[in-house]
Amino acid sequence: MTKEVWLKTFKDALQKMPRREASKAVAFYREMIEDKIDAGACEDEVIAKLGNPSDVAKKILEENGIRVKSRDTEKASKEELDKLYQSRFPLWVTLTLGFFGVIVGLPIVIVWFALLVSFFACFVSLMVGAFACCLASLVAVVLGLVGTVGNGWAYFGACIAGAGVCMMLTVMFGVLAKLMIKATAFAVKRIATEG
Repeated sequence: MTKEVWLKTFKDALQKMPRREASKAVAFYREMIEDKIDAGACEDEVIAKLGNPSDVAKKILEENGIRVKSRDTEKASKEELDKLYQSRFPLWVTLTLGFFGVIVGLPIVIVWFALLVSFFACFVSLMVGAFACCLASLVAVVLGLVGTVGNGWAYFGACIAGAGVCMMLTVMFGVLAKLMIKATAFAVKRIATEG
């Protein structure tokens, strides 16, 4: 830690003290450090002997009758703490909002998950349907070649049309399922960063 960093940390820790007295204390320690360095001592050694600047400031504050509660409140002024306490909701408001959030949020999550599962199920069933239509078209070709020509080729045309429709719907439901998965991942990530 350099001399300037030590002095800045020391000054910041003296916020509860009147400015004039804090400035005097900082000037005193600055002069003391510079005198020891001019006498031939190493800056690092001088700073190490002084110790933690927050602890030194705490001792000075206590000697002047200023109470220091904890490290968290040392840095914050009274006005900052007042703003912090005023910006928070009362406990009953927080509990009420949390209760209604669960009542409303849980069904929304369940419906969203059900939609995601149903889109995925439609995607899989349409893929199976397209595969079945392709197999049926092969059977229809065999029927067209072996048996009654008209009926076999009609079956073949219907199977190819069914396979095409299934493939188009498969792509559509696949895109919908992918979009829902991305939206879910985005929502979870946002909740995790804000919560």
